[in-house]
Amino acid sequence: MGCGSASRRPGGFSSSEPMRLHNGLCRNCTGAGSGRRSLDDGKLLIEQLEVVTLPTTKSDKLPVRKYAKLNQISIHNWPCLTECNQFDVGIVVSFGALLSDALIQQFPYGILNLHPSLLPRWRGPAPIFHTLIHGDRMAGVTIMQIRPKRFDVGPILMQQECPVPPRCTSGELGVILAEKGAEMLLSVLKSLPEHIENKWEQSKDGITFAPKITVADSWVNWEEQTVEELDRLNRAIGSRVLLRTLWMGKTVKLMDLVDVEEIPDFQGRLFQIVQWGQGAEAEHGSPLCPLSVEAQTVLQPFSK
Repeated sequence: MGCGSASRRPGGFSSSEPMRLHNGLCRNCTGAGSGRRSLDDGKLLIEQLEVVTLPTTKSDKLPVRKYAKLNQISIHNWPCLTECNQFDVGIVVSFGALLSDALIQQFPYGILNLHPSLLPRWRGPAPIFHTLIHGDRMAGVTIMQIRPKRFDVGPILMQQECPVPPRCTSGELGVILAEKGAEMLLSVLKSLPEHIENKWEQSKDGITFAPKITVADSWVNWEEQTVEELDRLNRAIGSRVLLRTLWMGKTVKLMDLVDVEEIPDFQGRLFQIVQWGQGAEAEHGSPLCPLSVEAQTVLQPFSK
């Protein structure tokens, strides 16, 4: 989350005045410790920057916390009980906690949220995963104002589209959107009053939700899912949760999916698997599922 300046500015501030951010993290900025950040032209954009993160047993491994420590930026654990009215604006990125109206009102320019989707499409905690799972050809980043006690419904200050590269993974798309989002955030902060004045409400049409990914989402349904759907699912969640299926009554995790064109001697390997399946049928007295044979051949080549 992030915020802004030592005193409230009832008359607004000009683009030449540096801001104070609380619980914010800006990429592509230069400057020494204490949270001071300058632009490439040497103008000071951020006078004070402090960071708030959710408590976790592995808090030192959080990228934001590691960055803040490295750059001598003050760090607070949520819930942060200190007064925030010395800051101009708050910034929230993947925070995961609802914010009260009392907290938002402490910031003259409210609290902004950087969300990796084209809101109102994919409201929720897992927009990048669902972008790939559903085969969206266009992703994007939205910078919006936070509404009290609600996620992803506030007015939009800036929104930009980003084409989804062919067969990219969620990790790869996340990097692309993070870089675009950082550039957008700096652009918004340079002229924040103007962006707030020209904000617009989200459309009531096209609303979709992106709930958290769970193990239940990783189960393969061979009868209903196409090869394209399985490929999208694997690229979306495979690095976090391995796809899984049943093989002769046992759970099997699918380590990777490969194109049959990339498998040397595909037909020969298929013949070997079918022969092995016939042997298994004779030994166990149950037929080998043709879909399982095809799945092992298409998704992961045998090493033997």
